[in-house]
Parts: sequence; structure tokens; C-alpha cells
Amino acid sequence: MPLKDLLSVTPDALSSYTIEQIVAICGDGKLRTGAESEADLRYFLSCQTGEQLALHASYCLKNAFSQSGFALQDTVNEIGRRLGFEVTNGRYSGVRNENGFDGLWTTGKTRFVVEVKTTDAYRINLDTIRDYARKLRDANVAWGDEPQVLIVVGRNDTGDLEAQVRGSRHAWNVRLISVDALLKLLFVCQRLSHTNVLDKVKRILLPFEYTKVDEIVELVFETQQETEVKVEAEAELDETESNGAASDTKYEFTPRHDLDAQRRVVVTNFFQAKNAAFHQVTRTNFASNDGAIHVTCAVSKRYPRDYQPYWYALHPKWLSFLRSAQSGYFILSCMDRVDAFAIPVSDLEALLPKLNQTKSGDKEYWHIALTTENDSLKLNLSKADERIALESYKFSSAVVAS
Repeated sequence: MPLKDLLSVTPDALSSYTIEQIVAICGDGKLRTGAESEADLRYFLSCQTGEQLALHASYCLKNAFSQSGFALQDTVNEIGRRLGFEVTNGRYSGVRNENGFDGLWTTGKTRFVVEVKTTDAYRINLDTIRDYARKLRDANVAWGDEPQVLIVVGRNDTGDLEAQVRGSRHAWNVRLISVDALLKLLFVCQRLSHTNVLDKVKRILLPFEYTKVDEIVELVFETQQETEVKVEAEAELDETESNGAASDTKYEFTPRHDLDAQRRVVVTNFFQAKNAAFHQVTRTNFASNDGAIHVTCAVSKRYPRDYQPYWYALHPKWLSFLRSAQSGYFILSCMDRVDAFAIPVSDLEALLPKLNQTKSGDKEYWHIALTTENDSLKLNLSKADERIALESYKFSSAVVAS
């Protein structure tokens, strides 16, 4: 079975393969620009989770197999896509009269010519890379500003390369980042979904006072880890208080990795049923690789109350994400149940006037509450004092095919 067809049916079929083994089964096993092997590898990477991309990048850097540089180049470009850039993959090898950039990343009016290096052991010809940028600008006169240069290096110790950049005439147009720091940016973006925050994360790569931005990425990463727990706790506190619970209630939070694992299983089953490969956009948002289907998956633990055992927040930014695709689904998952519910965004929007809503400063969301009735779940339309059955939206999330 061709690699693309295999992954469309069973996304995790090759989960135990190293990137070196994957390259060997892509096309004829030789990565060449324009060949079937190139298309196969890039499709494979588009189906991987952020964690899997990190493993593949690490393997390329620790195991110098014959095509590790090409595989790392494609992996880095896929990371760029997950960061929200529009990415044009470059050529594997330079050809006379062809632009030799490794990648072109675009966000708004900003463009980065990306150069991927496994090591900084050799000096980089910055003039050559800047020529790539100028040629791209000259070929696209509507661009206006000249593209910036982003050098992605496998090693964290890039002192020699930093010195080379600082001492050159390109110091204000070239920036460095390690693969490790770039992956941390990816994980931040996956766990957050506010557009303003994502834009700020991407702007870290823009030229400013520092040559290397790893320390700033570390700060963003650590701050995000600390504040995310507070945000989640605040949402649960708000919900509990809205139902009249005592303010001194002892809260027990489901570990984040358990929620994420449940979400991954549910979303994988959903896309398998649609016979579509997919990738993660943010912590809760997912998209089919062709962009036709957008999914937001919310997961609730079981609360100790029979009248409303499951509760979710529905944020306006999630609605915007679901509306932006040909088909959008809001998936409700319950930690202790094997069934989940995929509600089309058109049905969901029709229910919004009947749902309670919180508006407080920058905080705005609708309350999605499920109630049990004869061992089945119904959506509680609190404002209208109605309950609607969810059976028509139900699908099983018990087992992921392998």
C-alpha cells in the first residue's frame, strides 16, 4: 500500500519507525527535489504530532545517516507550518540558476528565508543566503520589504556562528534559533489558542536587539507552563461558583497530560472515520491536512453532581476556527466514557442563544453543560430550560485502529 494511502487509513501505522526508516520507504528511498520520495516524506511529516516531529528532528541530529540533512530540512519546515507560517519548501540540493533557500516562511507582510544547519562547525556564507532573499524579493516586486533570514541550527552551542553574524553587515537582518528552542515555540503554540498570543510568539523571531533568541523562548516556555495551570483552574472555579458551590470547595484537577492523551485518541478516531489525515494546530484545535475539516475537542472530567456531570467552555476564538473550514465540528469528550460527540458548527451556532454565557473583561465563553438521563447524555440549554439528545452526534473513541 502506498505510504499516503496507508497513513490516510491508519495514521499511527508507522509510529514506531525512525525518520531514517521512513525515508527508506519514501518513493525509491532517495530524497530528490520533485521526486515521489519528496512528496511521501512531506506528507508523512504533515501527519505527525508535535512530539513526533521533535523525535524525528532529534534523530536527524544524533544519527548522521546519508539523508539526515534533507530530512531535518523538511522537519523544520513542517514545524514552521505548525507555528502558523505559510511555508514554501526549498530544494534539497542547489542547482545553477535556481534559488537555493531551504524554506520560505511567511506571516502577514513578514517573510523569512530559512537556512537549516545540523551544526555550526562550518562557517556559513551569509552573503549567499542574503542573495537568496534579494532574488525572492526581486521576483516578487509586490512584496516590498526584503525577506529576513532565520538560521535554524541543530546545536545549542552556537557561539561561533553568533559571532560571525554580529561581525557581519547582515547583523540586523539575520537571526539564529536552535531546533530545540524552535520546538519549544511549537509546544507553546499548541497549548495556547489566543490569536494575539500566537502572533507574539511568532514575532519573537523578528530581528531586534538580540542575535540569538533562545533565552527569550525559554522565558515564554516557562511562563506559559506556570500560567496555563492557573487559567485552567480559574475556568473550573468560575464554573463551580456559577452553580452555587461553596467557595471553600477543594478542587481536584485532572492532570494535563491525561486530558491531552484522551483528546488525541478522540480526535484520531474522528478523523479516521472521515478517512482524513490531520495535524494539531493548537492544544484543542486540529485540522485535516487538506484544510477542509476543522475540529475543536474539549475534554471534561466527571464532576461529582448528577444534574450536570460534564461541563465545557466554548470560546469565541474556537467558533472562528470552526467557521473557517468547509466543515467544522465541536467535539465533546468525557474522561470516563468511551463515546464522544461531534457537533457541526452550524448546529452549535443555532444553540448559542439558549446557552448561558460569561462575559467579564477579556474573558468570554459559553457554558456547555451535559446532564444524564437514563444513562444517556443530553445537552442542557439552560436559558431555554430545554435538553436535547446527543445520540445523533455520538461516535466511539474507545480504540484507535493500528
